[in-house]
Amino acid sequence: AVAEFEKFWETALHDGLIPESAYEPQSPTLRSDWASRLPSPTSGGEVMDLVFRPDPHIFDGRFSNNGWLQELSKPLTRLTWENAALMGPLKEDRLTLQKRLLGALETLAGQPEADQAQLAAMGFCFGGLCVLDLARINAKLRGVVSFHGLLDPPADGPRNHSDVKVLALHGWDDPMGPPESVRAFADECTQAGIDWQLHAYGNTKHGFAVPGPGNPDLGVEHSRVAERRALRSAAMFFRELFPEA
Repeated sequence: AVAEFEKFWETALHDGLIPESAYEPQSPTLRSDWASRLPSPTSGGEVMDLVFRPDPHIFDGRFSNNGWLQELSKPLTRLTWENAALMGPLKEDRLTLQKRLLGALETLAGQPEADQAQLAAMGFCFGGLCVLDLARINAKLRGVVSFHGLLDPPADGPRNHSDVKVLALHGWDDPMGPPESVRAFADECTQAGIDWQLHAYGNTKHGFAVPGPGNPDLGVEHSRVAERRALRSAAMFFRELFPEA
């Protein structure tokens, strides 16, 4: 059973989805009075056309559960990795970020398929920072796993005790998380009384778990060896969190 779960887990992480886990298709329709609810146009102003387009990755939302697709750059922006512009404000305003994370967690916990006593979170890069922040604020989770996550603590200082277990999977040569930030993160977790682990992979840069060419100039590079080791470590961590599963 353990071998079967590990194979299933590594396949799900590699593919970015769990088969047969999609929500039932929905067919929403516009309200019949939608046109009458629009504000009256002003005379003499500029004409503006509103165009609704399918998202280039998740289409009409049907592929929103595929995290890999959401990581891709958007063709409707001048940035090749527009997430940097979108993440920046939230990275600087961690209180707002944490409120959003708690809102998302509350929504998840309220789903009929969810067991509120058996929840965990996992994130990559900025998502890694997000799950670490959930641990920092002692969210109702058994544990979190961060893959090459940003380790920077919030600017508002140390948090109180946290019961959330933490596994941070980190590339030692990650320019976004140099050794001094790794040490600071370890000290932070220890001071908060967190049951924490940090696995550092030598000769490994940022984004090691994301297949593709990466961006060597920014220190982003996939590593099959580190990815495989990290996935196994994550699987073991979740088995420890949920031994009854």
